[in-house]
Amino acid sequence: ALACYFAEAAEALAVEDVPAPELLSLVLNSLYALDQMPQKPLALVKAAFELRVMAESGYAPDLTSCGVCGEAVSAGPVWFSVPAGGIVHESCARRVGGCMPLDGSALRAVVHVLSAEPKRLAAFALTGAAAGQLAALAEQYVRFHLGRGFSSLDFYRSLAGPVGGTCP
Repeated sequence: ALACYFAEAAEALAVEDVPAPELLSLVLNSLYALDQMPQKPLALVKAAFELRVMAESGYAPDLTSCGVCGEAVSAGPVWFSVPAGGIVHESCARRVGGCMPLDGSALRAVVHVLSAEPKRLAAFALTGAAAGQLAALAEQYVRFHLGRGFSSLDFYRSLAGPVGGTCP
């Protein structure tokens, strides 16, 4: 089911008749992780694919400046806003709402996914609440910024159950 979702998402983001070797590499490496890394939770492979496919297609989340006020975010608790497209200051998050706190380890995982070599994309570990945050954030990021859902994702979700955590 996830393999079908990866293909459907790639098809939605690919431009017809334009070579996309990075997108192909991402899909192939994600399929490899599904098949050859049974110790890796499927939710993390899925989240890594979602974040990276968005980045490769020009929709990378901004991890340097606040999506609300535009100032640099360098210290303190980190919040993430799907509509704003990245991290936000805690004060801005509380003022505008619709943001989720992001655990430091989940933020490090996002940074890894966005910057890792394709073959090292799934080379991170997360557990507990941080894993749930990453999974929810990635899925909601795709749905919001592409303005659509995917039938293969709905099918996967019917098999796997709900993702831990939500991002309003």
